[in-house]
Amino acid sequence: MKLRITLLIHLFLLSTFTVLSQVKVGLTIGGNVATNYFDIDSDFGDEPPTLYKLGLRAGVLVEIPLIPEKLSLQPSLLYSGKGFTYDMKKELEDQLRPSGVNLDSYSGYARVKYNYVEVPLNLVYTLKGFQFLAGPYMAYGIGGSFKHDFSFIVNGQKTDSEDIYPSDELDIKPVYKEVDQELYDELTKDEDLLDYFRGFDYGLNFGLGYRIHRVQLNVGYSLGLGNMTARYDVPSAGLGSEVDDKIIQRNRAFTFSIALFIDQD
Repeated sequence: MKLRITLLIHLFLLSTFTVLSQVKVGLTIGGNVATNYFDIDSDFGDEPPTLYKLGLRAGVLVEIPLIPEKLSLQPSLLYSGKGFTYDMKKELEDQLRPSGVNLDSYSGYARVKYNYVEVPLNLVYTLKGFQFLAGPYMAYGIGGSFKHDFSFIVNGQKTDSEDIYPSDELDIKPVYKEVDQELYDELTKDEDLLDYFRGFDYGLNFGLGYRIHRVQLNVGYSLGLGNMTARYDVPSAGLGSEVDDKIIQRNRAFTFSIALFIDQD
């Protein structure tokens, strides 16, 4: 009996060491072509017009074989820049159209950026070098900003973005709790703080790739499922749970990356 138990322990340790010896660590870098999906109740306003923006996607990943050369698990730890470009030209045209006034010219940009530490957990199937991957991700907001530099002319009068906003870059802060009176007071008093967003995000990744020896190429899509709208509990301002129920904002991004696995031989 003791011999059988000892043999089973040895077999378990041997299989564990075999798997560990096949685990590979790599570095990855790429980008997110990101935007946001909005669904806003008419009582709270209209969905803002948005375009895509480019953000950095980089970090480390681990390949854990499940079926050698066929199926593996790839967890990653990434910096992930998401957000969207605000289509200010369309917004201005929509605002001016009911009054019959035309936008004479527009130039520049207005971009919203959300910075995350992201943890994807992808299952990867490999067939003759081609790879199919899918899995969930979790993300933790570490900061955000609204940057702008645009101008437009209406009725011969030029307006710059500096005439509208107090500084060239405004903060958008992640929050991991309800926005209470104290946080709301900070929002209304700090001229450099534009808004809050919910710090925790989650969703699904889907992708295709190709593996050449130690190099892995991937393109994919990141489908955010978490609502980025912060929860509010500020009765004095008439803000409560209905805000995040009625204002839905989710991350969306096309992704691309190249990974290089470290040779451990």
